Amino acid sequence: MFRTVTAAALSIALFAKANAEYVEVFFDDFLGTELNSTVWGTWNEVTHCSPCELQLYMTKNVAVSDGFLTLSTLREDVMDPNGKAFNYTSGWVTAKDKMAHYLGKFEVRAKLPNPQAVGAWPAHWLMPQSDQCWPMGGEIDIMEATASPKETYHVVGSYRWGTECTEDKQILPGASYPSAKEEINFSADFHTFAVEWTATELIFSVDGVEYETKTSDEVVFPTAPMYFIFDTAVAWYMPPGPNAVYPATHQIDWVRISQQAV
Repeated sequence: MFRTVTAAALSIALFAKANAEYVEVFFDDFLGTELNSTVWGTWNEVTHCSPCELQLYMTKNVAVSDGFLTLSTLREDVMDPNGKAFNYTSGWVTAKDKMAHYLGKFEVRAKLPNPQAVGAWPAHWLMPQSDQCWPMGGEIDIMEATASPKETYHVVGSYRWGTECTEDKQILPGASYPSAKEEINFSADFHTFAVEWTATELIFSVDGVEYETKTSDEVVFPTAPMYFIFDTAVAWYMPPGPNAVYPATHQIDWVRISQQAV
């Protein structure tokens, strides 16, 4: 089911949920057989960062079925329109120029690639719907992780920002979850990855457990509405060896955006 809340419906929802801190303003659980094109788009024969990512994004690697959005990462030899060769393909889904929100709680329930797909780099992130150069408009990485033979999984929540073009104040990834002494197989079941973005805080959580907070006293917060991106890259810093298991799948069960009642 896909639903977005109109101003009239939101007014009713606010009245009905007067005691609630947040009210849902968008929800998609990917029923049917295709993306809702009024909200989502895909990349085709495009790479995000070469050579820092090893895959070519293809629309064919994005599928909607059985109530899931699935991004598949394949080991296959392809060329982009300029004749550059790639050994992997994957999927990229974006709401750019279609849906953006300012402040709120952004949640994604997803199952990540198997850790044996070494190098698979799934991410859920928010980018500003503005003309500001990166990273001046901010980048909220709700969740990113890298499949590695050394661990079951640790996911990372980060906020990238800067005061000048290309000046990244958050050079290294942010905090990780779970703790160093714990491991979770995020490929075995679905988990909810979220960020709560208020005027003064960015709070990152997994399954409701908060593990990282950034405040407006520490960083320069985004000033424009932000839109979702979901993708699975193949990391240059952990290239898959011959024993890496592909294809890899990154499944998204649902996406929800909620905003504070006023």
